[in-house]
Amino acid sequence: MCRIMTSKIIHIFNPEADYSLAEFRAGYTPPASVIKLRRSLAHTPLRYADPENDIVLLLDEIDSTELYTKLSPTCDSSTRLPEIIPPSGHTDFFRRISRDASIFEIRPWGWTPDLRHILKSAGAPEELLPDDTVLINIRRLAHRTQTIRFNAYLNDSLLAEGISHRNISPIPVEIKSLEEGMDFIGVHKDVFFKYPWSSSGRGILHVDESASLCKVEKWIAGGLRRQGSLLAETTFDKTIDFATEWHLSNGTPEFLGLSVFNADINGNYMNNTIAPQKQLRNKIQSVCPEFNENYIRAQSEAIERITNGYTGYLGIDMMGGADGSTRGCVELNFRMTMGIAALLEESKL
Repeated sequence: MCRIMTSKIIHIFNPEADYSLAEFRAGYTPPASVIKLRRSLAHTPLRYADPENDIVLLLDEIDSTELYTKLSPTCDSSTRLPEIIPPSGHTDFFRRISRDASIFEIRPWGWTPDLRHILKSAGAPEELLPDDTVLINIRRLAHRTQTIRFNAYLNDSLLAEGISHRNISPIPVEIKSLEEGMDFIGVHKDVFFKYPWSSSGRGILHVDESASLCKVEKWIAGGLRRQGSLLAETTFDKTIDFATEWHLSNGTPEFLGLSVFNADINGNYMNNTIAPQKQLRNKIQSVCPEFNENYIRAQSEAIERITNGYTGYLGIDMMGGADGSTRGCVELNFRMTMGIAALLEESKL
């Protein structure tokens, strides 16, 4: 893999990106729990940023000693790290680079209107910021209903590649009313509901026969009120969570590698497995024997059919089942992911 970059990359960790896309306004304020997450994982870009060329722009005032400690118990102030810019230094930093802006690229966890507003207010050069057209396309792609289109295209491509029918995933359903949601439960019994814009297992409800229907109705009604619709999916007897990781340039995908991660029963992200690619592939194929280059090629074809000129990272979350089957797209993440971060850390792309 090669480093996808201009000369110098400005990394920003903003895990609230998916929530912000739901609001889609400059003045968005993340929930306290998300700000807490952003602070606790603020060291994440330091794991993969190039200490010679890159910059890490913080969105919260955090003591550098805290960052060193979180990065590694063995790190101290002598450890070579990228330049770290706290919020109080944003304006001076952008003033300093304004004459050489063309050699920089801002690469956040995910682009949103509020992040653009924060950076523009601090003096970030316009040429480094996305315009409205780019942000609108990112918001469209980040909506979970894209998995409906993607799975339909993927299933067609898998059949064309000769992959067996057990790897043909059921198509998720968009729910736009409480009645539709309760009817889905009545038919399938054991299901997941998902907010269109959320991440890391948040905004997801697992419903089985033990669930309180009164609480379920309140959750569905609240989701519909906040985001207009929900995605409904049937459950899956999974034994492994994994992902394919990509970078796109104007809609053309490049496969970066694989990641294996751990999630709890409700879909909440826990951590990634750090291991060489060959070992990860063997782990996946021990559960999903038909996951191979043909499968990856089928995903690439499906990506090209939905992305509309998108440039940036994409992670496709998948599952392997106890029967050897594969669900080829559980989530589409049009942003940086922990799996991509692990790949970047390993290879310093």
